[in-house]
Amino acid sequence: MEAKLNQIYGEIANKLNSIVPVKWDTIYLLGEVAKEQSSYMSSFYYIESENGDIKRGHDLIKGLNDPSHEIYSKPMDEVTYMILELNNCFKEEGQELWERVSLKLENTGAFSVEFFYDVMHKDDGGGLSREVVWAHKTFGFTPAQGTYLRKQLDIYIDKNP
Repeated sequence: MEAKLNQIYGEIANKLNSIVPVKWDTIYLLGEVAKEQSSYMSSFYYIESENGDIKRGHDLIKGLNDPSHEIYSKPMDEVTYMILELNNCFKEEGQELWERVSLKLENTGAFSVEFFYDVMHKDDGGGLSREVVWAHKTFGFTPAQGTYLRKQLDIYIDKNP
């Protein structure tokens, strides 16, 4: 199992590296797989080497008709399927199935991974809310005022002072 997991981690790291258009220091990936794989998603953030800015991977898409949409969407679909493959690896080995995986990649090649169990709930605000709360807790990301992500974070902070 360990060899298979390491292979998948390497594939994810290579794919994310190919998506990020600038030199980066750290990439943070969130993957979620609901029970019975009824839904799944992945998203990532990266810290630019040049200025230390935190960027959301999904923001690489400028518009649905922009060429960047295809350049980003297909590789991100591949990352999401790798997350499913990772989850299936646990299933095939009879391991407890996680609902969330958090992966931190350093530009040095170092990485860390953490799995979370029973963390998705009907009243948690949904995928985007879970994503922005994870990003805020994990590496201090705070979305810009007036954005939907900021509203979701503010709702969480109000409920969890």
